[in-house]
Amino acid sequence: MNLRFAVVVALLLSPLAAFAQAANDKIVVGDAWARSSSGLTRTAAVYLTLTNRGSEPDRLQSVRTPAAQRAQLHTTVHQGDVMRMQRVDSIEIPPGQTVHMSPGRYHVMLMTLAKPLTQGDKFPLTLRFARAGEVTVEVAVQAPGAMAPGGQMPHRR
Repeated sequence: MNLRFAVVVALLLSPLAAFAQAANDKIVVGDAWARSSSGLTRTAAVYLTLTNRGSEPDRLQSVRTPAAQRAQLHTTVHQGDVMRMQRVDSIEIPPGQTVHMSPGRYHVMLMTLAKPLTQGDKFPLTLRFARAGEVTVEVAVQAPGAMAPGGQMPHRR
């Protein structure tokens, strides 16, 4: 009977664990994911959510991972009909707000990957915040065309 209860509790809590991958008392980092990469690609992007549960703003200042030689904060900028990535020094997370890092918006750019990212793999990513300090999350590698953390694919017509 106790084993059955434990299984039910674990199943009920698993969606919460997927959202709150890492947290401290002020910042919650969730839904960390990346697309798999081909063997020749030396770059990749990581997407996630940043929720500030504190009463003061915080800033994501830097990131690092053993999965790549360099990791930078980027945003996507629209210039006429062209979209291009641009490095940013930091990302502000206002109090009580969530910042969604997603395709076409803010993201973590990984450069000179240690090895190709393979669907189903995971790797650590450490984020450094101005107030909250360091938070390390596990990044789940999704399919090449994924558009969301669950591996959702874009709709095609």
